Amino acid sequence: SDFSDLQVAAWNGTAFVTSNAAEAQTQGIEIDGRWQIADSWMLSGAVGFLDAEYDDFPAAVCTAAQQSQHAADTGLPPATCTQDLSGKSLQFSPDWAGTLNLEYFTALNSGLNLTAIVGVDFSDSYYTALDLDPHSEQDSFAKLNARLQLAGEAGWSVALVGKNLTDEETTTWVNDVPFFRGAFFGSVDPGRSIGIQARYEF
Repeated sequence: SDFSDLQVAAWNGTAFVTSNAAEAQTQGIEIDGRWQIADSWMLSGAVGFLDAEYDDFPAAVCTAAQQSQHAADTGLPPATCTQDLSGKSLQFSPDWAGTLNLEYFTALNSGLNLTAIVGVDFSDSYYTALDLDPHSEQDSFAKLNARLQLAGEAGWSVALVGKNLTDEETTTWVNDVPFFRGAFFGSVDPGRSIGIQARYEF
């Protein structure tokens, strides 16, 4: 996909600045599939490769550190600082990301079915802030998940579910604290969790 006059909104520490990134390009490939290894075993997964960058973005909002340096060097307001992000990656654009799951299914006595699934979600590093501030970089990670379910023919099921069993700390968004240049806040994803799910269909 090629974008011309791509409109972006970046936080400069005091306000959102809306501008047009002259050109951006995204390209990649996604592959997903399933493999029935045996009667009771299935391997499934998906993987994607993404190359997303600005072809031309000469007047992007600066990071907090760049703004402070700009003010010290020029005497101008920090928010007047701009940086050239041409050739740099778009935010939320890891090079590689995907998932891999191994599922086991078997029928038990009395019409009961047992399903066990273990899987991993993985991602390369990426930036969550448009100015590509190093503080907003999410490192590459892998999260292990598992599910053990018992289901009956009457439409009920109960499952033991574990998410992010490796207790990876990841963030969905990091940005500058308003009016406190150099301070940052972020939204942190849930850590390790284990729970029970029950379901009844009628």
